[in-house]
Amino acid sequence: MQNDGTMTVTTPCPGCGLTTSWTSFLHGDLITAFKVHPLGVPMYLGFTFLALGSLYGNFIGQRLIMDSKLANKIFISFVVVFFLFGAVRMVTTTHYAGTDKENLWRSAMGQGQAK
Repeated sequence: MQNDGTMTVTTPCPGCGLTTSWTSFLHGDLITAFKVHPLGVPMYLGFTFLALGSLYGNFIGQRLIMDSKLANKIFISFVVVFFLFGAVRMVTTTHYAGTDKENLWRSAMGQGQAK
């Protein structure tokens, strides 16, 4: 609730839940990782693969070349899917506010609880 008594409507952004998804994945909780953000695990694995590939290339003296038509198509496809997923989640999630963590943050900031 805001100070004037009106309700703040919040919707999740396309990236909401990625950190929780990645943390859950690293702790071995795959169900929570996919539940919180279905694209979190593939994104984490992609970033990890690119980081390890770049590190390996550094050791052997070669660069990881990602400027190919296939790599560009994969990247563009993932970005489109990511934002489409975010748009669908924004439209279909009617009430995102009100989690315990958010209520704790709101009370600390003096904004009251979301309902």
